Amino acid sequence: MSIDFAFNDEVETFRDNVAATLKEALPPAIRSQVADERIDLSPEDQALWQSKLHSLGWGGLSLPAKHGGPGWTNEQYFVFLRELGRVDAPRPPLYSVKMVAPTLLRFGSPEQVQRYVPEISSGNKFWCLGFSEPNSGSDLASMKCPATKVDGGFEITGSKIWISDAHHADLMCGFFRTDSKGRKQEGITALVVDMKSPGITVRPLPNYEGTHECNEVFFDKVMVPESNLISLEGNGWEVVKYLLTVERFDLAEVPRSIATMARIRERINTIETQWGSTDHVKELTARFARLEIDMRALAATECRFALGVPAEEATGAEPSILKWIGTELQQDLLELLMDAYGEHAQAGLPAEIAAGRETRPVEGGYAGRAFHRYRVTTIYGGSTEIQKELIARTALGLRT
Repeated sequence: MSIDFAFNDEVETFRDNVAATLKEALPPAIRSQVADERIDLSPEDQALWQSKLHSLGWGGLSLPAKHGGPGWTNEQYFVFLRELGRVDAPRPPLYSVKMVAPTLLRFGSPEQVQRYVPEISSGNKFWCLGFSEPNSGSDLASMKCPATKVDGGFEITGSKIWISDAHHADLMCGFFRTDSKGRKQEGITALVVDMKSPGITVRPLPNYEGTHECNEVFFDKVMVPESNLISLEGNGWEVVKYLLTVERFDLAEVPRSIATMARIRERINTIETQWGSTDHVKELTARFARLEIDMRALAATECRFALGVPAEEATGAEPSILKWIGTELQQDLLELLMDAYGEHAQAGLPAEIAAGRETRPVEGGYAGRAFHRYRVTTIYGGSTEIQKELIARTALGLRT
């Protein structure tokens, strides 16, 4: 299925070049994992793919050329992400490339930019984000994990929870309470934390379908040098707002959803060829048609937001709309994909593999695992309810 937008000849030539280059550069083993709806690429595969993009001059993506980026226009960046989805390539590392690097350019010191951004672009260093705490999730401003000012920097003792990729991250962009006076949004400070620092313990929080993404991170008198302070002490909430704006644009994952729709269409065609136009096939086709309409509307909305409003300036309703609609659509698509594969969709679950029923999942065998995994997307990054409140305040002017 194709959902494309026509650009001028220069951008369309760029699209053709990107498509041909990606097709040649993408390792088949990585492509097959993405095409199987795998959501647990190893750190080694992520680093390999990022290093390949870096060798092509594409490692920095949205970064300006002077900081190692390709210096693309908004249209070229938009087209590049679409082509990644079309060839079943992994999306760029969300936390490192698409969130932390632009944040350091906006808020970091020149020394931090020089030290960290090239390593992000090349895939040599991976980051995690230290937001949530046991009693601070969607209401991030209520975070309490303290960073006490000491000679030479800050000392952290406390914990963070639901930290994606902390188990293989080299660094954390973390947010800590340095002052409890005033409004809860005040007194939050952003720090770069070396995940190999003495006193850090990472405890896995496996997903119930068997994958491992999230972790609890404990800090026991962890020292962070003052040079790792991002922006000003107490200005962390401004950094948080910027990061969440960028994250919510990306959590919609429109290119991935378009690729999922193509797999659904192919599967429906296959079973219709095998079984004929049965009631089951008709029901799947009707559901697909409804979701395709929603997908086209979402894709057009993303295009309008992405090309009409720079992501770093869109701090109003746009990211919340994309996050709300995009994540709900992801769940609906994966449910349809799972239903289209029937019992085969469960072959990729650990219990099935352990029982010896499959040495490798059959085609579509990871669909069930992806369905279960993506139930959380309407919660993380700010739940759907939080997004609706933000839309009500910023777009409609309502008090909530």
